[in-house]
Amino acid sequence: MRLSSLLIVTFGIGALSYPAMKLPVGTPFFAERPGPQAEPVPRPTRPKTDFGLNEYSPDVAEVQRDKDYKIIVNIPATKLTLYEDSRPVLELPIAVGQAIYKTPTGRNEIKEIIWNPWWYPPKSDWAKNEKITPPGPRNPLGPVKMELSEDIRMHGTTKDNSIGSAASHGCIRMHSPDAVTLAWYIQSHLSDKTDQALLEKYKKSGSSTFRVKLNRPVPVEIVYDPVAINEGNIIIYPDLYGRVKDVKSLASWKLYSHGIDPWSFDLSEVKKPTGKKAQEIKLDEIIDW
Repeated sequence: MRLSSLLIVTFGIGALSYPAMKLPVGTPFFAERPGPQAEPVPRPTRPKTDFGLNEYSPDVAEVQRDKDYKIIVNIPATKLTLYEDSRPVLELPIAVGQAIYKTPTGRNEIKEIIWNPWWYPPKSDWAKNEKITPPGPRNPLGPVKMELSEDIRMHGTTKDNSIGSAASHGCIRMHSPDAVTLAWYIQSHLSDKTDQALLEKYKKSGSSTFRVKLNRPVPVEIVYDPVAINEGNIIIYPDLYGRVKDVKSLASWKLYSHGIDPWSFDLSEVKKPTGKKAQEIKLDEIIDW
């Protein structure tokens, strides 16, 4: 690598850090927040809803309340990871906000789990013709939601084909079984309501909303990290919000932050993905060990 390239890597994006980039306000990687969305107290009716933990549900028989939990959402990767004492225990595909309705980066927290939620159209032009939707199979939030702030939440969805893309109006969507798995894992570890029979109760009482307060909040960090190193590969995710100015410099910094000598790798094959698919290159192919 030429000296000029090294200077770019070292000083040009020095505000970035790994594993989760702490991105200051005002950088090209910062996403603004949309306007708030109010949600009044619902009046339930009686539609049906479906529940079910997904096939890789963790074993929650033993509740350990002394552990630390956090969630990292990576927007370009369209991926959510739940960590328990810094160990990833769940990794779920998600849908994030469209470019016109960006999912805001930053730190949030989950304070409660809301089963069988009502959906109230936000005060936005895109929702002006939408109607309040009670719990049930037609509810766009699915069987459960976890609010992060007044204007953003994590929830299930009726649009499974949107998962893995920038498709929402700012919220974080999951396949509904994944949303149930995540919500139940958090609830069973961080609340007093740990009896798994509750899942059947929530299902049978599909017209009623159940709110479960957590004993302590779960931190959620939403990042815009378009380059990752994982299992011997460097992965370049699609730049969903058009924020990457120089993908090779960003890749150089990520390798350098992993302790790899900046003079030892060749990034000529690294390119910014033009479609929805990430570019994945084996480190052995670009690094002279």
